[in-house]
Amino acid sequence: MKLTYLVFLLIFSTVAFAQQGLVKINMNQKVEEILNKKTALDKEKPVIAGYRLQLYFGGNRNEAAEIKARFTSIYADYNVYLIYQQPYFKLRVGDFRNRITAGNFQKIILKDFPAVFIVKDDIAFPK
Repeated sequence: MKLTYLVFLLIFSTVAFAQQGLVKINMNQKVEEILNKKTALDKEKPVIAGYRLQLYFGGNRNEAAEIKARFTSIYADYNVYLIYQQPYFKLRVGDFRNRITAGNFQKIILKDFPAVFIVKDDIAFPK
């Protein structure tokens, strides 16, 4: 009897005291403007996390440009990115969604560019 009463009380209490509500978010106007600007920028140039192959890392811009020219003459279908982060230049190629495809291309170009290695990077959103 006590067990039946206890079970009835537990079931009834969860049903009787269930609450429903409405959440209203009050946001500062400047925060909303910043979020809108960020959304607009993301739509202009969308990027996702991915991989690229780094062919050069060093302080010599001419050497980076030479490697870039040699790469584009052999593999013209791939995007090439020359990045300057003071005081170094980085030459990265490709827009790979996963590490496996980056690794496959790395094996192909390893004979021409033996110092190539895979790096995580934000890549252009595939069209």
